[in-house]
Amino acid sequence: QDDAAADGAGVRPLRWFSRLAEAFDAGRWCGDRDAWPQVIPESVWASVTTDRPGCLGSRCPSYARCPFYQARQRAKEADLTIANHDLVLAAADMEPGSTLPDLREALVVFDEAHSLPSKVVDHCASRHSVCSAASWVSHAARDARAAVTALRLGRFGPDLPDPALPAARLCAALERLLEAVGRHCEFAGQQRISRFAGGVLPVEVRKAGAAVLDAARAMGQDLLTLRTALVDRAGDRAEAVQPHLATLGGYFPKLEELVATWDWMLCDETQHPLPVARWVERHAGSGGGDDFLVCAAPISGGPRLRELLWNKVGAAVLTSATLRACGRFAMFLEEAGLQGYAALEPLALASPFDYGRRAVLHIPGVRADPRDAAAHGQEIVRRLPALLARQRGSLVLFASARQMREVQAALPDELKACVLMQGECSRRELLERHRARIDAGERSVLFGLASLAEGVDLPGEYCTHVICAKLPFSVPDNPLEETRREWIEAQGRSAFLERSVPEVGIRLAQATGRLLRTDDDHGTVTVLDPRLGRTHWGRMLLRGLPPFRIVIGDRPLDAPGLAEAA
Repeated sequence: QDDAAADGAGVRPLRWFSRLAEAFDAGRWCGDRDAWPQVIPESVWASVTTDRPGCLGSRCPSYARCPFYQARQRAKEADLTIANHDLVLAAADMEPGSTLPDLREALVVFDEAHSLPSKVVDHCASRHSVCSAASWVSHAARDARAAVTALRLGRFGPDLPDPALPAARLCAALERLLEAVGRHCEFAGQQRISRFAGGVLPVEVRKAGAAVLDAARAMGQDLLTLRTALVDRAGDRAEAVQPHLATLGGYFPKLEELVATWDWMLCDETQHPLPVARWVERHAGSGGGDDFLVCAAPISGGPRLRELLWNKVGAAVLTSATLRACGRFAMFLEEAGLQGYAALEPLALASPFDYGRRAVLHIPGVRADPRDAAAHGQEIVRRLPALLARQRGSLVLFASARQMREVQAALPDELKACVLMQGECSRRELLERHRARIDAGERSVLFGLASLAEGVDLPGEYCTHVICAKLPFSVPDNPLEETRREWIEAQGRSAFLERSVPEVGIRLAQATGRLLRTDDDHGTVTVLDPRLGRTHWGRMLLRGLPPFRIVIGDRPLDAPGLAEAA
């Protein structure tokens, strides 16, 4: 292959391999992906890394200088280890001490802990393709036979089973699954998701899935036996064995994903405290036709968090500005699986900022119904010039990209020239341009979506006015959320009050948190959604916000306002 040859994405793999190897050998790069000055393409990284099934461990000739084992040794020797949520969850699912220190002997501090429940749901969720799975299953059987032949491991038999046999069964089962999905899953028009309502699978889908599960387990066991034979053969032939081991090792995670998906799809829900969401996604296959993803996930990570973490860790501290929704810890404790722990101590600390003196929450007398997007957008356009007239640095947050673009397009030219809109450039560049304008004494208005409502630091004059165009309700259009709400409603409860309102409370608290970033900051939060001040659930949302001085209606912001308790 020509060194300059590019793959389908324009990446030149051989050139990348050469640069990485040269820098690593010269000691200019430690082997950590994040330590490389540019983003390493995923296709390149996948080619130069492996996981446990594809690794010879201490038998590898490069073991002594392997970045993974060096990092693991440093972690074992450290008194303080900093890791992200994903790594902690992965380590908790492994043998104690294999990646991180033994959690039973650790104090674990989770910052931004409000995201932990959704992280563990992602950790538990599983999916597999149907058509492309049949392709890699065939390749796995071929590569297994190639390894046996190249390394002269002998003939297939009881001590060395041929993975091609369960591979053929698995391909046949996947073919039956494809036919069953085609018959029982409806995709109207451009619809790409078909959810199994109530989690109930058609009999034909269930039978095909059971066959997939059985064959995938058998093939995985045969590949594991072959892997053991390869490792045993490594001895003085490690360099010959390692390429085959790495190739076969890449199939283990895929087989595990097949098994995990159908474990969830076929599980007996009477043995689980909460239901499982089950659905199929349609997408373009590699051959030009349709392929399908079979997907499953529990609706809550609480039970898994209890198993992985809370029943193991020596002690834990969970911190975040948004652990409470509408002023209560209840939703977070339920989602995180923390209810019922006698040693649990929820603690809400007062803000160090003087909200009563330095910040106003303004709810103008907006007449348009926010559910009428066109009329509401027109009223936002009418109100923004006056609302933004007195501030140099402002942040306007929208609940939908469409409304953001329509409002920006309809603004007067003078104000439009001051707007920096999310999507026109990277988030980093957007914020840099905004700060540069303010530093130059100019006016600057940021238009953004949910990602600008969290983790953005604009102290002082960079932001003295936060405007929320609409309460940030999300449309429950993903299968996981649909299943969760379906389950709540089936019990005669209100998904709106139990899920929608608390979720909006958290997002609104995150948005209003963009205003005061230091003790000297001051300003206004304006919410252009009259439901916040008019409805009983709007008052629930107010209880979860900092103690702003609240002004309701179209009155000057230096007026006394209404001294409502938040």
